[in-house]
Amino acid sequence: MINNLKLKIEKAKIETDPFPHIVIKNFLDIATVKRLNKILPNYKDVENKDVIFQSSSETKKTIMPDSKVFKDLLKIRLFKQVNDNLERIKPIILKKFKENIIKKENKKFVNSKI
Repeated sequence: MINNLKLKIEKAKIETDPFPHIVIKNFLDIATVKRLNKILPNYKDVENKDVIFQSSSETKKTIMPDSKVFKDLLKIRLFKQVNDNLERIKPIILKKFKENIIKKENKKFVNSKI
């Protein structure tokens, strides 16, 4: 799985409008997505203390990694595998966007402990 994801990221073209991003169709195979959908909690089942909202409209939630919900999900093999693979591709993503990051970084914070 990780080699396939790495290849997809490396081949993806960076789009710059409205901000630097890549779009990868079928990032996860459909079977994995279907299995994940069965184990992920329903939107309404996750309490506000366990999430951050991605918008002011509160229509999208991100489950916090230090929450009980996330820790319980990590006990499920499939979720742990996907999460581990996403952690493994983080350096690949950072490498892909390095030039864009350098252009936008605030020099004041480059060597900080943030």
